[in-house]
Amino acid sequence: MLNEDLIENINNFFTEINSIKKKIYIILISNKNLHNLDISIFKYLEIKIINKPFSFLSLKSQIDKFNNNKSNFQDLNLKILNLEKTEKTKLIYDSIIKIIKNNLNVLISGESGTGKNHIANTINSLISKNKILRI
Repeated sequence: MLNEDLIENINNFFTEINSIKKKIYIILISNKNLHNLDISIFKYLEIKIINKPFSFLSLKSQIDKFNNNKSNFQDLNLKILNLEKTEKTKLIYDSIIKIIKNNLNVLISGESGTGKNHIANTINSLISKNKILRI
């Protein structure tokens, strides 16, 4: 079991990371059992825990996963579940990816009932540091 000081230090560390509001990838190597930590509330933190003793191949594998931009955007693709990915929506889907990758401001206009609100909410949920301004 982890002692309370260690848990408090770890929680302070995670809180500081969450305040940065950018995706941060962390690999923790420890001889303590850290798998009981609840880090699900930290949406900007992606953490992998490797227990000692560990192999350098497992460490290299985790580093490679973090460095692979494709995997990061495959995760992003999974989060855009409600947008049907057909030929007709491919332009919208690709635009959402560009907006998120480049941190762009967006004005969405169109007729009533065309899904503007859904697209705005999708973008906002993936880049939550910016608020939606409805006009």
